[in-house]
Amino acid sequence: MLNRMAAQFSGGRLNAWAFPWHELTYEQVAELRVRLQREYAPRTVNNYMGALRAILRESKRMGLLDPAEFELLTDIAPVRGETLPAGRHVKPEELATLFAYLDGLDTASGARDRAAFAILRGTGIRRAEACGLDLDAYYPLQAQLKVLKGKGRKERVVFLPEWVIAEVDEWLTWRGPDPGALLCAVDKHGNAHYRRHLHPDTLWERFVSHVEAAGVEHFTPHDLRRTFAGDLLEAGHDLVKVQRAMGHSDPSQTARYDRRGLETRRDMAASIGAPR
Repeated sequence: MLNRMAAQFSGGRLNAWAFPWHELTYEQVAELRVRLQREYAPRTVNNYMGALRAILRESKRMGLLDPAEFELLTDIAPVRGETLPAGRHVKPEELATLFAYLDGLDTASGARDRAAFAILRGTGIRRAEACGLDLDAYYPLQAQLKVLKGKGRKERVVFLPEWVIAEVDEWLTWRGPDPGALLCAVDKHGNAHYRRHLHPDTLWERFVSHVEAAGVEHFTPHDLRRTFAGDLLEAGHDLVKVQRAMGHSDPSQTARYDRRGLETRRDMAASIGAPR
């Protein structure tokens, strides 16, 4: 974000490291806000302005920016508004179709992908968190995974359904017991390279490819996280428990992950009887 803003302020000449942020004027900041509103959703605009506010605050702390000038530059109201949430809730029959397709992949990479998809589906952890797991984070007897490389450096324990343990154990028969990445790279010959973690971008590409090959409507790895949250709430678990399982710092953030809303409202509308 800072690189994009620095490029706009400097006509494309400077990046975030080279741009003199303390020399900004109120007019430049106000113009930036207007430009961002034309291109992005309100939340994204506010994220940009938050990043700018943070670097201006550091400039003030370093004595580069007068406190009064800082107050002027940051005295800009947040953008109001709300957009439809991204992503969707994945239906059980779609997941069944996808995993039936994955069951037919009798290769090392296929077994790894089944384990990766099972972990994402069964625990709701993020794609990058799954790719960052080491073998010693897996405790099948306790049905636990220790997520040590979570977002914001927050560590947590997640619990594994029995079917997920079965998929991971099947993958480990291909991978072997050597210490290293739980979900590791696999070469074209089927050799598992346990010292190399599966890259999150590679998991994304393989995920989208498998979903398409299975004939399921497009969804992403993060949609499994959204589905995880929605399913737990649908099962009657309270929001705070789901928040902790998701690794969120605030329950309101967890509530935004629930994609059941449209289906629920459709069912509610259908329940309204005709007046005659």
